[in-house]
Amino acid sequence: MEKQQMEKELLVVLEQFENLLNNKLKSNYMPILKNTFLPCLVSAHSEISNIDELFMHEITRANIVQAGIQYVDTTKKVKSVAAVKKYLTAVAEFHKRVIIKKYPNTPLNSINEFQGLFEEIVEKSQKNLMPKISHDQIKDKEAKFILEYLSSLSKNSYKEQVICIVFELMLLYGFKIGTIASLKKDDFSQERRTLMISLPSLHSPIKLELPYKLSKQISDLEANYMNESELLFLADDNKKLDSSYFFEFLKNLEKDTTKTLGTQCTHLTLSGLSKYAVTNMFIKGMNPITISNISGMKDVDLKNCQQAANRVLNSDNFGNSYINSNFRGMEFYEYLN
Repeated sequence: MEKQQMEKELLVVLEQFENLLNNKLKSNYMPILKNTFLPCLVSAHSEISNIDELFMHEITRANIVQAGIQYVDTTKKVKSVAAVKKYLTAVAEFHKRVIIKKYPNTPLNSINEFQGLFEEIVEKSQKNLMPKISHDQIKDKEAKFILEYLSSLSKNSYKEQVICIVFELMLLYGFKIGTIASLKKDDFSQERRTLMISLPSLHSPIKLELPYKLSKQISDLEANYMNESELLFLADDNKKLDSSYFFEFLKNLEKDTTKTLGTQCTHLTLSGLSKYAVTNMFIKGMNPITISNISGMKDVDLKNCQQAANRVLNSDNFGNSYINSNFRGMEFYEYLN
């Protein structure tokens, strides 16, 4: 009886979470939570009579790991480590959007970052999962075409304005969509033309000085489309931005880029835009810690961008222009100029 009651209460909470999601996120998160995560919780805590006790006192880090292992080992379609990240993202969103609001002191708060459980789940799984496939960055000619393409848009709609701003932020600073989606109106200062970035890895926020054109675009968006949300950018349905919001636009952009440049452009993804910016930061001599703090990029992706930058720096046709551009950036050079 206690088990049936627990299942019933968990399904009610899960339905509340489902109502907060768009269709793409529902298809990504709900099967994982409903078919694996919640049943694992019920099985591990069968002696508990209600979910209040579960989420306020009993749920543990080990429950998250064990459910993740079961998801990997018992789901036939799971073939790569990407599925582990997908599982952890689903649980993290469930925690952030529902659990922490109903149970502010839940033991799950002790988990600083759910993705930090990734390695443990992969190591303890019985499957030999395929490694992550890293999407390539876009090239200079593709970045130039994208900027021209964005400039040619009418920008009469809210969505086109948001897309232009988001893509430019990614191409300049290497932001992930999650970072942009979490930006608040208070993070942007129209007067100072600054954008404040706060990430879990940062001890204090970083204030970035925006180019005039980009700052004006954000100011115009705020002026033309006022809303009561604290977030700086929203999807058309007034929900938080996610990658699905850009899917159709990216699809059309990929076709036009391929047609215009004459080469297949299958790596035109949000990740590809961010990696382009991060590689440019490495080329300009910024250190990896600073780059990671600004972009939020880590591990394999950050290393791949650094290697891409090294290939550019070591190329024969880059040396002289790179050397001279650095000298031109020196204050003493300007004094002699």
